[in-house]
Parts: sequence; structure tokens; C-alpha cells
Amino acid sequence: MQKALLAKDIQPIQYGIREIVQKGKQMEAAGFPVNWENIGDPVHKGMTMPQWMLEVIGRQVGRSESFAYCDSKGTESTRTFLADKTNRLGGVQIGPEDITFFNGLGDAITTLYRLLSPGVKVIQPSPAYPAHTSAERLRLGAEPLTYACDPQRGWRPDVQDLREKVRANPDVMAILVVNPDNPSGAVHAREDLEAIVEVAREFDLVLIADEIYEHVVFDGVMTRLAEVIGPDVCGIAMKGISKEFPWPGARCGWVEVYNRWCEASERVGFDAYCTRVDKTKMSEVCSTTLPQLVIPEIMQDERYPALLASRNEQYRQRMEVLQAGLSGLEGWTISRGGGGFYAVITMDSSGTLASSSLDALSMEADVSLLMSPERRALFEGWQTDAKTDAKTNAETDAEKYAGTDSEPNGERKGLLTDYLLTDYLLAGFGICAVPLSAFNSPHIGFRITLLEADEVVFEEMVSRLREALASYQPKKLGSTMRLSMLV
Repeated sequence: MQKALLAKDIQPIQYGIREIVQKGKQMEAAGFPVNWENIGDPVHKGMTMPQWMLEVIGRQVGRSESFAYCDSKGTESTRTFLADKTNRLGGVQIGPEDITFFNGLGDAITTLYRLLSPGVKVIQPSPAYPAHTSAERLRLGAEPLTYACDPQRGWRPDVQDLREKVRANPDVMAILVVNPDNPSGAVHAREDLEAIVEVAREFDLVLIADEIYEHVVFDGVMTRLAEVIGPDVCGIAMKGISKEFPWPGARCGWVEVYNRWCEASERVGFDAYCTRVDKTKMSEVCSTTLPQLVIPEIMQDERYPALLASRNEQYRQRMEVLQAGLSGLEGWTISRGGGGFYAVITMDSSGTLASSSLDALSMEADVSLLMSPERRALFEGWQTDAKTDAKTNAETDAEKYAGTDSEPNGERKGLLTDYLLTDYLLAGFGICAVPLSAFNSPHIGFRITLLEADEVVFEEMVSRLREALASYQPKKLGSTMRLSMLV
């Protein structure tokens, strides 16, 4: 009997940031304009490199070395430059041998998770960037273990929750921290990071810090893992150029390894793990050469700090516009992150995905907000698909999780709660946002970007967003529904 190429029990790969794009394209195909607030691509939203950066890249393109293989770990001169940059922070000291380049952090995440021992767990923040949760889910064949970040406290990590879950789960061998956070934009306080390092030290765990937004901070102080990890805890920091140059299409990221040969490394096999990562990179030959070669010249240019500062000021201004535009809106909380270029908006009164479903939610709205039969038809079609998917998931999950401590991930629970909300924003108001459950969060809400280059366009989008949220009032089943939008 012919075997199937794909295992039947393999975990689904979910990436809500991109998946909602198909719905947005349906809107555009029907003739409706869309504000694309779903993905953190500065170039797509109108940001460009300054001329001097383009000239640096152009000069490098004219050199033959840009088209050749580089060292498997990356161009040595660039790795030396980056190591010196980290060492100037005054924390843990590294050399070029402690840095490895990847074709973007997506590549790094996939590789690092794939090479972990079977059964070993990486406890992750909730919410977290979906590339991390998908990699862990695919590797384990089960749901990632998470620790809470509280939206009522600015999405600060709950270190007590982290400690308790680590103590209760001896398979945990690593802690993930995303700083600045995606989706919330929270810039984690030094004291919180030090407390997380202490948990890692107490339980002999490896710390993994995703710091791709380290230079995108407009409120607060960025503290890097290298500054707080000390000499006795094993760590990996992930960095890149896609968000700050910006050059997302370059797919250029790197990891920095801390304390590879400390005593803790011997106990957990950290050096052996890092060696496996290096050998895996050798089998791939190398990462793309050109973007690596321009990093030192661009980052050392005296114009670079001012460029970053001007962009961060734009993000700060966009956040101010959003806060002012949604001020006083009953039933909603707008996070004020200080990093990245995102904002998260959560529903105050509906609880979490664990206590909400389509069977417990309806929507009361004014009929004028439907705007047209065409918009309504799109919305109803998406809801029909969501109900079908939810029914299939419920049947599958009932069998899969029977007799276990695991449960469906936030995105599967969210098909009929915050996906309902983001579908409403898109169909009724042309705002393409990402449901918060796509980030494996139990809280009902969504993420938008602060990237819109045109201030007038952004202000107009915020105005429509306020109108949408004011009209969206989930009620318990049985309340009067003036519209039959969900049937």
C-alpha cells in the first residue's frame, strides 16, 4: 500500500499574520480598499532606505565577493564587528566564533528548535511571535507550554507563573523571551529580565532572546540579554536587519551564543548543541553574502543613529494618534508598547478564549455599518468557513487530547471569537488586523501596525477603527441581535 507523504498526525502550521491576507485580497477583488495593518513590513507600508544606504549597497554589489559563498557561520569581518558591538554593552563577552548567520530569523528559529532533543520543551511567553509557537508545536506534536504576560500590567511577564510552570514541568530546558515583544510592543524592564535569568540559573535552563526589534524602541529603555545574563547561564540572542534598515527581503539574521563553555553548559549539553547548529549550517553551505557585507559600514555611519531615532519618533507619534483616537472607548484596552511597531487592542469584558466561543457570543451592530450586501456576503462566507473549521477542530481535538493535560492552541480556540472580530473589521471597515489568538494568546483582541507612512491615511484608519469597535458589542447568547450577520 502506498504511504502518504505527510503524516496524518502532524501538527498544523498556522501563521495568522499571513493567512488573513487571502481575505483582504477578496475584499480588494470585490472593489473595496483595504488598510493592510497585519504585517510588520516597513517597506510595504512606504518606508524606504535613505540614499546613502542604497549607495553603500550599490558599491558592495559592484564587488565580486558579494556573489561568492562566505564562511558557513557568516562573513568573519562582520561577525567580528557585531561581537565588538555586543561587548561594548559591558556584559557577557563574545567573539566572532559565537555568532552564526541565517537566512533571516525564520530560518534561525526553525533550525534551533528542530535540533533540540525530542521531548525537551521551550517555555514561551503568551502571546508570542507565531514562528516560535509553530516551530515548537511542529517539533513536539503538542501545544507549546507558555507563561503569562498580563495585558493589565503592560504585558509584563509573570515571572511567578514562569517559575511555577518550570518547576512543574521537568522537560523544560529553555525559556523564550521576545524583547521588545511582538505582538504587544512591550519593552521589558531590566528587573523582569534579571528575574527571568534567575529562573534559568536556578533550574539550569538555556535562555533564548528574540531581539529583532532591539533598535526599534520609542518609549522605555532596551535591555539586552547580553547585559543581564551573567557568566554562568547559557543563552542565545537572535538579531537581524529586516526591521531597522529596513531590508526584510534580504532575509539576513544572526544568533549570538553566550557562555558556551560555562559549567552550566556541561550539565545541559549546550556546547554540543551549538556544535550541531554549526554543522547544520555547514551542510547548507552559508547564508546570503551581500547583506552581511554591508552591515558594518551602514551601522558605523554617523547618520545611522539619527535615522533610527527619526523612525522611532514616527512610531511614537503614530502611537499617540492611536491612543488619542481610541481614548474613552468603553470595553477596550489599547496597549502602549514602547518598542517594535505594533499596538495590541484587547476586549475588556469578554474573558478569554477558554470561556468564549461562537455559542456564547453574538454581535449587536447598527445595520448601516454593514455598508453593502457585498461586504455582508464576504463576512458571512468567512463565518461559514470558520464554523466548519471549528467543528472539524472540535472533533479532532476531542480525540487527540482525550486523557491528556494538553488542550487546543489559542488560534484554534480563536476561530470563532477574535477571528470573528478581525473579520468584522475587515469586511465592514477595510482594516486588515491580526487576531491575537494567532499569537497563541487566550485574550480576545488583535494587533495592528504603526507603520503607515502617510499620517492622514493613518488618522483616517484610526477613525474607522473607533467606529468599528464602538459598534462591536459581544453579548451572551440570547441577547437581541438586530442583524442576522452570523446566520
